[in-house]
Amino acid sequence: MYSVDLIHERLDKAAELGFVPVDVRQGDPVEQIRGLRRARPGARLPGEEETGGVMAGIDAVGFQARDRRFLDRVDPRQVINDLARLVNPAGRLGIAGVFTTTDAAPAPEGGHADGSLQVPGRRCSTKVSPSGSGARTTAGTPRTCVT
Repeated sequence: MYSVDLIHERLDKAAELGFVPVDVRQGDPVEQIRGLRRARPGARLPGEEETGGVMAGIDAVGFQARDRRFLDRVDPRQVINDLARLVNPAGRLGIAGVFTTTDAAPAPEGGHADGSLQVPGRRCSTKVSPSGSGARTTAGTPRTCVT
């Protein structure tokens, strides 16, 4: 498992917990993870050799995500866009990050002041990634679905 961050202490803690730390300040985390997977024998499941991505990814950051090009700026779309590039076709994308009803730190461009969340649907749908939202029971069956 990989943990992507830009704060040294969190990367150190991730390594301590057994994650492979990926420092955003060192470059594109998607390419870093693909490179790490190519370099580690047995890091990929059969059939993943061609795609080089991962089978699951989680956005646990939400609206406070940083723009990789300008780390002093907030870009709520950054993590989701990176995960859309990294998660393999038929993989899973979980969004556990907090997205408020009104954006607490609105991005200067691209909206989000109304609390909306834009997911790169075309990229996800071409990968045949299932999507849905709402509360989940412990069995994984949707109780509420918001579209």
